[in-house]
Amino acid sequence: MNMSNNLSTRDETVSGYPAHILLRMAHIKVLNDRRTYAIGATLLVGESEVVDDVPTACTDGINKYYGAGFLAELTLKQTTYLVLHECLHVLKMDLMRHKDLIEEDAQLFNAAADYVVNGIIESLGADDLIEQPPGALVDAKFDGWDVRQVYEFLRKGKQQQQQQGGQSGGQSGGQSGGQSGGQGNGQDGESGVTVDGKRYSTETMDEHVESKATPADMQEVAEQIKAAVIQAGLMAGVNGGSLPQAIKNAAAPEIDWRQELDDFVQVAMLGDDDITFRKYDRRYVTEEIYYPTTYTERVGELVIAMDTSGSTYGPVLDEFTSAMYRLLDTVRPERVRIIHWDYVVQGVDVLTEQDYLDEAAFTKALKPKGGGGTRVGAVSKYIEEYRIEADCCVVFTDGYVESDPQWTVRMPTLWLVTRCETFVPPGGGRMVKVRAK
Repeated sequence: MNMSNNLSTRDETVSGYPAHILLRMAHIKVLNDRRTYAIGATLLVGESEVVDDVPTACTDGINKYYGAGFLAELTLKQTTYLVLHECLHVLKMDLMRHKDLIEEDAQLFNAAADYVVNGIIESLGADDLIEQPPGALVDAKFDGWDVRQVYEFLRKGKQQQQQQGGQSGGQSGGQSGGQSGGQGNGQDGESGVTVDGKRYSTETMDEHVESKATPADMQEVAEQIKAAVIQAGLMAGVNGGSLPQAIKNAAAPEIDWRQELDDFVQVAMLGDDDITFRKYDRRYVTEEIYYPTTYTERVGELVIAMDTSGSTYGPVLDEFTSAMYRLLDTVRPERVRIIHWDYVVQGVDVLTEQDYLDEAAFTKALKPKGGGGTRVGAVSKYIEEYRIEADCCVVFTDGYVESDPQWTVRMPTLWLVTRCETFVPPGGGRMVKVRAK
């Protein structure tokens, strides 16, 4: 997968070495140190090039590109740090896994992703191997956090800042294609977010270029990364090392939430199959043999609890709506009850088969109503108060709910969570992370 043709490779003398030689030296260091085996494994995925038309460095999620002018100002240790940085973005598949965040606010996403990968690099304890390049975003506060947690922290800080009239910093986010960051990218030179009196920079040292990877590309890259990391793990074990948990997590396959949704609802909605001669099997009529068929009796109600707090809007909501519509066309429950909730239940729609099979009407019914705080206990209280007995409940939420949610719903519940990585389903329900394609 290549970037645009205006990226040209050249030899630029850097600290006595041409830029491509310096980059190769950094590659060798990464591949020969047991602390960085697994990260360096992604050097086998895509291309690594020195180019003219990138101010610092960038990745499209597969390939890595380094600006010749930027490398001219770096030491070998700083170049090695930069290589690890770009490789980690590829290893973690940041640009492919978080397209919804890129579309919402590209600059905040870039910063969040950089804080996470730099935190992993700093945790290696490799001061003899690496040194922070200029502009590296590092903050111990985010140690152990994932991209979505950091992004949410910065996003809420930015919202509070804007509400207070502080528009400085974070104005340039949200461009289509995920391009942001780089030296001098902030509008006022101090792009950032202030939270509780502390300033968190969002001006990144590198760029994240739009990923044009197709689902097939993503699958191929994921398989290449997994194979490379497994091999790196074997090498690390032989040499007395081990892989960081963050790298193991990055190599783990993601669960397809659409398939999980299908399986959960279809299993929950199935009733007790029985035999009846009231409907005969037409395949055997010509043989004058009447075989029984099966029929299913079921309660026939599905509850969809829609979090309308505001942060579940966007492409992922559109994908959920489409997935649910296709599923209902297969399952055909007698009723679908849609509960819109934020801090309280804001509205309820009860749809019959005729209603929910009208795609336009169903899409309209799932549009969020409300937008205040988030208290999922309100849904539980509503279901209990109105004695709703359904086959199952699907909760669509960002996962940022009250600290001690009360959930006494007895029906099987599937939690589809769009943001909060640390969410734990109350009542022991099944939880699946939802990501937009």
